[in-house]
Amino acid sequence: MEINSDRMILKKNKLLNTDECKRVHEDVVSLKKYWIAERKDFWNKDTKNELFLLGLPMYQSTDNFKLYFESLKQANKILYLHFGWLYKILIEFASGYIHNSISLNPQYSYPGFHIFIYNEAKIKCGSPHFDLQHLRLADAINAKINYSDSFTIILPITLPALGSSLVVWDFHFEEIQRQYKNEDSTILKSRDSLKHEYTVGEVIIISGLYCHQINSINCVTKEESRITLQCHCTFVNNQWILYW
Repeated sequence: MEINSDRMILKKNKLLNTDECKRVHEDVVSLKKYWIAERKDFWNKDTKNELFLLGLPMYQSTDNFKLYFESLKQANKILYLHFGWLYKILIEFASGYIHNSISLNPQYSYPGFHIFIYNEAKIKCGSPHFDLQHLRLADAINAKINYSDSFTIILPITLPALGSSLVVWDFHFEEIQRQYKNEDSTILKSRDSLKHEYTVGEVIIISGLYCHQINSINCVTKEESRITLQCHCTFVNNQWILYW
């Protein structure tokens, strides 16, 4: 069966040129002392520390929002100092997509980066998932959030020579009976999927409410990396915010 991909990959657009991507890459590398090794419980058990984070993603903090809010100020300050110009480009693009005003909010984490680096073995990546951290946020701050008023933005900055992609299944969160539970792998086997091949500098908007997964990555030299800017846009307390 042919999938209506427009429901899952909502928009894609060339956002940064080669020089701009190089600038972002150099700044990400210069901030290596702030990289955080991704928690393995979010990823395949065989994964080593090939994945690092620059920034403070909310999905890592849904079990400890107190620490999340305490750590925000410093993380956001560092990110905005180096990537404020990039956020402005991203906000203009996202605002145009929804025809509404979008802004950063210092109460939430600013967009950050996934950083995959070289490993001799092919990396097995994260489990299939939905982007649901905004629902936990609603509980944490007693906010008014409609779970459907949210989308995810991914901007590739560097890619390995063999490329990298995102797999999206035709399986929506509305089909899940119990809130916050991961999808049943047996369901995914019966569903069609599509693979989106990333392009450096080309931003994509996806519905995080469709089950998706980073596809396997193969950085075959120490010079290769896969760096993507990651963020979400959600309608919180009557305003659209861009956060991670």
